[in-house]
Amino acid sequence: MPCGLIELQAELQLKIIEELSKDEVRGDDVGKQDDRFKIHHDLMNWSCTSAYYRDSLAPYIFKTVILRNDEKSGCSLNALASSRHSECVEELHFVGSAPGNAKEGRRHSQTLVEFAYHFDDWDQWEDGLDLCAEVETEEQVKAAEEEEAWRALMAKTYDALLRNQGIHFKTLDINQLVLKKVYTFNSKLFHDFLSHFERFTLSIRGEDNGAGWKSNKSEEYHALISGLDECFFDHLASVTTLIIKAPKEGPLGLEGMNHARLALKKDQMPLLKAVHLEHVFICPELIDFLVGHSKTLERLSLNHCFGGVNGLAENGIHWKQLFDTVYNANPEKLRQIEILPIKLPLTDAEVWGAPETETEISEEVRDRQILETDSSRRVFAYTTLDDKYGMLFQDEEENLASFLRGEDQASYERLEHKINQNAKKCNA
Repeated sequence: MPCGLIELQAELQLKIIEELSKDEVRGDDVGKQDDRFKIHHDLMNWSCTSAYYRDSLAPYIFKTVILRNDEKSGCSLNALASSRHSECVEELHFVGSAPGNAKEGRRHSQTLVEFAYHFDDWDQWEDGLDLCAEVETEEQVKAAEEEEAWRALMAKTYDALLRNQGIHFKTLDINQLVLKKVYTFNSKLFHDFLSHFERFTLSIRGEDNGAGWKSNKSEEYHALISGLDECFFDHLASVTTLIIKAPKEGPLGLEGMNHARLALKKDQMPLLKAVHLEHVFICPELIDFLVGHSKTLERLSLNHCFGGVNGLAENGIHWKQLFDTVYNANPEKLRQIEILPIKLPLTDAEVWGAPETETEISEEVRDRQILETDSSRRVFAYTTLDDKYGMLFQDEEENLASFLRGEDQASYERLEHKINQNAKKCNA
């Protein structure tokens, strides 16, 4: 005898709902394609079958809502705000676009701000690709926000956020921060606004001018990056989770040509528990920051981060120094560390897909075989920046040399042992 969905046990129905909800697109996928928010169509279709499912599925369908700066999106959000389902909204994502672009709640716990500008339309957006532009003064920033549509949209968006007095969000996610500074970033009202967030995510847009030159060749990029502390990091008094995603076109950390400042300091974010970084050089500022939070830090994730002891860096350091310094700071609460990727190229053949020479087969490939037979051994990444274009390259020679020396590995294992002991104590 056939059985309808409504006759299934509540636990089984909940399991079906959770499985359908897994199709949701989050994080870095936000901003990549126009159909990325078609994430609950199955649930929405299901909710149309009866009043019962319309109410029971609402918390899943309306958990995350998207606002675009067009009339259709605004009307939809206004309708939701005045409906009984407004209480279901937990996350508000704003994706802005301005004329000339090539492509188009009160209980919110998360706010995502993104400007999906496409600077590959040279007629409309050539300034967005001008890596030789001079750094704007505060007066020039304010003037541009009054005269240029896309700059005005950014300014008005952040100003609108600040009007939510008395409504404290838990999470702020600024996705793909563009090259231009926003005048509001220097205001006390904005800094006070930042002080209430518990989770802060900042991803930075990377640029290529079409001829190979990267963001880190631009004075504007360095001016923006060097001021991230004054604009954001100095004011995150309540943050427990920090996520910084730098682009490969402009990695952060170390001093020297094409290197961009990592604006982290030990006295920022006193309540910090978790750190996730991407495309960041191991540098003195990072070490000081981690040591300064040794009494609170619980989780550390370094994704595509690297040392830079060769090339343009003037103060490059090895991974060993980071591991040893953090270990000596006695991080009693640190119980998880993640460094990705684990497998890195040791030969030119692995990087470029070229045939291996006899030397590589007899020596370097032998070392790769050591890695494959001893899962406890790993390669810690070292990279260099190209002086002309600012391109990021794997430093295969240093990767191999540091692997053979084993100092990074030994220091990592010592720190990992302490972290495992901390985790056992926490679970006891």
